[in-house]
Amino acid sequence: MAGALMWLLHQVLHLDEKLMLCEQDSTRGNWMLHDVVIGGNFGHYAQRQGFGLWRRVYENKRRNLQLMRFNFEEPFWVEVVYWTRIIRTLHIRIKYRTLSLRDFQP
Repeated sequence: MAGALMWLLHQVLHLDEKLMLCEQDSTRGNWMLHDVVIGGNFGHYAQRQGFGLWRRVYENKRRNLQLMRFNFEEPFWVEVVYWTRIIRTLHIRIKYRTLSLRDFQP
């Protein structure tokens, strides 16, 4: 992803090529630029954030699958942590008869 960032810095901010830390990657850079323009503010305004519970879960899983093209380890471990939390909090979800623990105060 560093190459994508170098491409982005060169294309958008016109950073000189001799100041680059690594080679530019235009394919991933285009993808990153599109993601920044659409999502803005670290993805806060991305369309996938405004859905209900199940659609939001689906969109997040879909996004993790898209990110696996660029870096397999991080999205993989995000999924492992997600399912570990689901399993570890299953007894709380059953006790309070809710799927979302967003407002849960232990």
